[in-house]
Amino acid sequence: MNLAVGQVDKVTQQNAASSEESSSAAAELSGQSRQLAEMVGTFRLERTAAGAPNAKAPPHARANRPSSGKNLLSGAPASS
Repeated sequence: MNLAVGQVDKVTQQNAASSEESSSAAAELSGQSRQLAEMVGTFRLERTAAGAPNAKAPPHARANRPSSGKNLLSGAPASS
């Protein structure tokens, strides 16, 4: 009987530790997802005349990046 109680206690402690680790990981992922949403939120999609999305970076991001000469989404020449 003592052996069974000891095994149940051990498994309970392992489950508690696992639960704490999962909770910590979930909190970390939640923070990272908020940061990612904030970073991605600086970009906006505009519809073209054909109705397809056209990615536009905010003005401060466009000014600091070199242009490849093509729209990365459609492959069409980039417009300023």
